[in-house]
Amino acid sequence: MAPPRKIAVVPIYNESKHLEQVLATFSARMDVTIAVNDGSTDNCSQILAAWIAGQPSCYVVDNPKNRGKASALKDGFALATLLLDEGLLSPDDLLYTFDADGQHTVDAIEQLGECMVAKDLDMLLTRRDFRHYPRFKKVGNWGLSTIASVLGGYRYDDVECGFRVLKLGRLPEILSYYTGYKYSSEQELGIIAARLKYRIDNSFDVEVPHYRAGTKVPDGIINISLGFVAFLRLVLRLAGSRGALQRRMRTRTILAGPGSALPAALSAGIAHPATSQRPAHAAAPLKLDH
Repeated sequence: MAPPRKIAVVPIYNESKHLEQVLATFSARMDVTIAVNDGSTDNCSQILAAWIAGQPSCYVVDNPKNRGKASALKDGFALATLLLDEGLLSPDDLLYTFDADGQHTVDAIEQLGECMVAKDLDMLLTRRDFRHYPRFKKVGNWGLSTIASVLGGYRYDDVECGFRVLKLGRLPEILSYYTGYKYSSEQELGIIAARLKYRIDNSFDVEVPHYRAGTKVPDGIINISLGFVAFLRLVLRLAGSRGALQRRMRTRTILAGPGSALPAALSAGIAHPATSQRPAHAAAPLKLDH
């Protein structure tokens, strides 16, 4: 049996300082990379356009409006799910998420995949080394991890780390309960996966060479609120429909690398940068709404 492919979803917002290095180091170790440009106002768009032109089996989801990391991840998850639906990806493939700010290293990628397979996991969350983090961030992470543990029924040590691996076949069910707003992704994913009784591991330690400021107190409140929403949707079994993924195709432009396999439902609107930025005959670019 062939080993599972590695699929990456990378949310990006104004990370031009680190983006080229992140794409070069991480995507080189992936079979498919989905980069989501979440309304960046720096030159991320130009960097991504140059990158995708030479990257087979890669995609750029370009959103002109910043909607937050959780929404950007939802865009990438939606595209990965549609590729899965049409057999272009496999349920046993591994989907990695990591931030584009350079705080994660590539050292653990292979070990994470091996751990997923060896333990037959559905989700593996890495646990950060907090030596470089200020005290208030450590306390905040403890609080959010505790709330996710209580609501999900699984003891998390670090639910908020953005460097994680999911079994791709679990993604459609996760998305049916996932809202995705601001920075709610980690809290929601942790609670949803635990409530669905997935096989989870949160004991894999990773080094974080430097601390980067990110979420603030209002973001934490939003994260907790969306965690409760996910919890209630799971308890009441208020799952979203699979058709909602295609209905997201309204406000995002997708660029596909040369030779990239496309879901039939999307191919009429996807631009191939190897030939042109946007097909002249297309009625509209492929788009995804919030």
